[in-house]
Amino acid sequence: MATVQHGRRKGSPKTQIPPPEKPKDKLLILSSKEWQAIQDRKDKVLPADVQLALDMQKDRQEKHQKSVEQVSSWGNTIVGKRNKRLNARRLREEEEEREKAKAVVSTQSTGTL
Repeated sequence: MATVQHGRRKGSPKTQIPPPEKPKDKLLILSSKEWQAIQDRKDKVLPADVQLALDMQKDRQEKHQKSVEQVSSWGNTIVGKRNKRLNARRLREEEEEREKAKAVVSTQSTGTL
């Protein structure tokens, strides 16, 4: 059975690919004004594109707001369960305060008689 050999074999020369030569006659030299003009044309945004981007952003925000409003009424989410627990706790504390107030009033009324 033959074995698979990886890598360079002993005795085979290393081959190096010479870097490509840059032809000096193909170089283009630009002044700073020309370079800036090219950059301005490249970065120029058309007004229609700006309006489209604003419309898309507004639409995305509206969808997000609608989603947040829809999810706020769900009770089976982590936030919904937390809100239920907090509301139950608040109601329980209010009931305890009422009972304490009743107990204080009844002890005061029985104590003065």
